[in-house]
Amino acid sequence: MIRLLAPRREGPINIATHIDLVPDAVSQPRALGDLSVTSKTYGDASVLGDLYQSGCLKALFPRANASGLTGVFLNTSGGMTGGDRLTIRADAGPNSRLTLTSQAAERVYLAQPGPPAPAPYTPLTPPTINAV
Repeated sequence: MIRLLAPRREGPINIATHIDLVPDAVSQPRALGDLSVTSKTYGDASVLGDLYQSGCLKALFPRANASGLTGVFLNTSGGMTGGDRLTIRADAGPNSRLTLTSQAAERVYLAQPGPPAPAPYTPLTPPTINAV
């Protein structure tokens, strides 16, 4: 028979003993996403020029459209809350048409108290939207 013994402690164990183990402010996890879409012309059609997606933001291009390129952006985090960092950049090239839309609905939640967790990355450029 093997018996494991806990180390012997001096004095009683109580909550005050362990208070220093709890951080002052617990940071809340937040969603991070970055999406960049550009369109260009190919003959008479508007086509995808460049696509960058990271984190919880994704883009789908459901079908070819004679009037231009249509994209749907998706937030795969399950909703939005305070402190989330979502960046979308879109640029329609010369003579091209680009339409971006969201999915049917986005759920928005009340943020929990506490500071947001630090972002693991910083977007390279500020978001810009160029309308046609």
